[in-house]
Amino acid sequence: MRQLWNSAQPIHSLSEETLVPFLDKLRLGDLSMDTLEKVGAKINLNLEQLILPCLTTKDAPFHSIKIITPNRNQSDTIEPDSGPELDEYYRVEEKNIPKQHPWLLGYHLAKNKDEVIVTATAADTLTALDCLAVPAVCLPSGISNLPLATMAFLESFRKITLWLGHGVQGADCARAFARKLGEKRCRLIRSSEETPSALQCRMKGKNVAQVLKTALPMTHKSVTTFSSLRKDVYAEITQSSTVAGVRWRRFPVLSDLLKGHRRGELTVFTGPTGAGKTTFLSEYSLDLCMQDVRTLWGSFEIRNVRLAKMMLQQFSGLMLESETREMFNVVADEFEKLPMYFLAFHGQQDVTSVLEAMSYAVYVHDISHIVIDNLQFMMGTSSSEHSSMDRYYRQDQIIGSFRRFATDNNVHVTLVIHPRKEAMDELSASSIFGGAKASQEADNVLILQDKRTNDPTCRRKYLEVAKNRYAGDLGVMPLEFHKESLSFAPRNKRTASTKVAAAAAANNNNKVNQFTSSSLQSGRGRAQ
Repeated sequence: MRQLWNSAQPIHSLSEETLVPFLDKLRLGDLSMDTLEKVGAKINLNLEQLILPCLTTKDAPFHSIKIITPNRNQSDTIEPDSGPELDEYYRVEEKNIPKQHPWLLGYHLAKNKDEVIVTATAADTLTALDCLAVPAVCLPSGISNLPLATMAFLESFRKITLWLGHGVQGADCARAFARKLGEKRCRLIRSSEETPSALQCRMKGKNVAQVLKTALPMTHKSVTTFSSLRKDVYAEITQSSTVAGVRWRRFPVLSDLLKGHRRGELTVFTGPTGAGKTTFLSEYSLDLCMQDVRTLWGSFEIRNVRLAKMMLQQFSGLMLESETREMFNVVADEFEKLPMYFLAFHGQQDVTSVLEAMSYAVYVHDISHIVIDNLQFMMGTSSSEHSSMDRYYRQDQIIGSFRRFATDNNVHVTLVIHPRKEAMDELSASSIFGGAKASQEADNVLILQDKRTNDPTCRRKYLEVAKNRYAGDLGVMPLEFHKESLSFAPRNKRTASTKVAAAAAANNNNKVNQFTSSSLQSGRGRAQ
C-alpha cells in the first residue's frame, strides 16, 4: 500500500488536459479539482488508477486506500436510458488495500459530526461531496456488510442518510444497517430509476440536492402506508428478476421453480434418513455463498470439521484425499475468502442459545442466510419432561421463533426437519414430523425424495418443491450424486472442476497454478 501510494502523483501536479480524459473513463469527468484535493487523491504513473486515502483526520496517517480503476470491459456504446444496462455502463472496479478494514473514505471531512451521507462506492461519495454541502462517507465493504469497528465511526452523527444504490438489494441492506445504527436517526433514499446512486443521478442530469430531500425516515416496523410501499411495489413489477433473489448456478431447475433465494423467508427441508440432506444443503448453501450471500451454518448432527471438509470437496470438485498438501492449501485459501460462518454447536442445544448466537451473527457479520440442521436437536430428549402433546407444542413454538427471526431480521432461514417414521416410498408436506405449523409457516417446502427402483443397488433421488409461496410453481428436480466431488449438480455445471481434475492428473507440477487461474480465481470453482 505504501509503495503504491508513494509512487503515485498528486492531483495538482497533473494538467487539466491529462486529468479530464482519465476522469471521463471513471464517469467522474464533472468532478471538481477542489473535491479531489480535499480527499487527498492521487493517480498512479500509468494513469490507470485513482487512489484515495481513508483518513480519520486531515493530518493523521492513513491505514487503508481505495483504488478506482476504469472497467476494462466497458464499451463506448450509446448510453442506455435505465435498468441493468445503465449500471453496467457506469461500472468501475473498486478495491481496498488492505481488503478488510473499518475505515471510512471521506470521514475526515465531516467536521461537526451532525449529519452524514453513507454511500456504497467511492465514486458515489466523491459525487456527493462535489454536489452537496453535507459530508459523505463510503462504506469499506460496500453493501456486503457493516463491521462493528466501522459503526464506531458513525456513533457521533445525529442524522445518517443511507444512499446505497444497487436497487432492491441495496434497499434491503440499508434497512438492515439502519437497525444496527438506530432507526430513529437513519433516513433512506430508495434506489429506483428516478433516484439511482449519486453518480448516476449526476450523469443523468438530475439535481443531486433535490434527490437528497426525498430521503424518508425509517418508520415504525409495525405500521406502514401505501405511500411508503409504492416504490417497493413498483420495483416488484419492473424489476421482477432482481426481486426474485439470487439464482442457483449449480441447480438451474431449482432456480426456475423458486425463481431465486430471497431474504425474509423460511424454507423447511425434509427427507428420509440417510438420503443426503446435509450433503445437498451443503452444496445448496455453498452455491449461494459463492455469489456473496453471507451464510451461517448450524450443524448439530455432524461436526464443523467434517462439514467444512465436505464443502471444500464440493467447492473444488476434487478428491482432496488424493491431492498434495500444496493443492489443499490453494483450495483452502480460496475457500477461506467466502463469507461462510459456522455455529460452534453440536448435539442437543437450547433454542434460546441458538437464537442468541444467530442474532449476534446477523448483527456483527450481516448474515443473510442461516441453515439449521436440524430442528429435532432443540426439542429436548427427556421423555419425563415432555409428554407427546408437549413435544408437538414445543416444536410449534420453535418453528414460530425461527419464523419471527427470519421476518424481523430480514434473513432467509433454511430449517431441516426429519419426516415421520412411516413406511412410505414417497414423502409429502404432511409427512413432516409434528403438527401442521411447519408447512403453514414455511414459505418454501423442499423434500429430498429417495425412491427404490427394481435394482436394489440403485435408488432414484430427486428434489420436490412441495410449497412455493412466492411464485406458486411446484415440481421436481432430478438429482444424480457424484461421489468423487460429493456433488448433486448436473455434469454440465461441473465443467471447471472436471478441467481442474484432468489438469491435476496430467501434470502434477503445474496443477496448483492451473487450479488457481482456470477454476477458482476466474470462476469461483465449478459454479461458473
